[in-house]
Amino acid sequence: MHRWAGSGAKSKCSGTPTRSGYSTCRPENCCANICGKRPDTTDSKRKIVPSKPPLGTLQLLARADKAGSQIGALCRGMHGRDGQEAVRRIQGMLSLAKKYGAPTVDDACAAALEVGVCEYRFVRRYLERRPQLPLSLRQVDPLIRQLTLYRDFIENQIKENEA
Repeated sequence: MHRWAGSGAKSKCSGTPTRSGYSTCRPENCCANICGKRPDTTDSKRKIVPSKPPLGTLQLLARADKAGSQIGALCRGMHGRDGQEAVRRIQGMLSLAKKYGAPTVDDACAAALEVGVCEYRFVRRYLERRPQLPLSLRQVDPLIRQLTLYRDFIENQIKENEA
């Protein structure tokens, strides 16, 4: 049986008062009131207004947009579908961007959106299974001089010090 919190209806709880953060026992702190649920209303006059996401979630989505356009689109899709439950997955997307680099994760998110899958797991597995590009060092660079030039310079310095 559903009941309003604070009403006189019986509940499954023992009805013992609890001290959840308060120094005195109050009726609203009773475990019977904490465990009570609000009854479902079938009143057609009552309009259901979707609540705005909390400020922290909006900031998180803004960070995802800043990381990459596809990352932001995928995170907004997850949040639109799952709501507040998607916050941890959005944080995971941002940590993937930190680990693999934002452009790489943005490409993975583009692949996920192309397939039609707005899932963190898809992007993570895509990045894990994608072969890493080998890091190559450039052997020829105008700033790197030949070793023979350094050898000649050192020999000249030794000769000047001896003379």
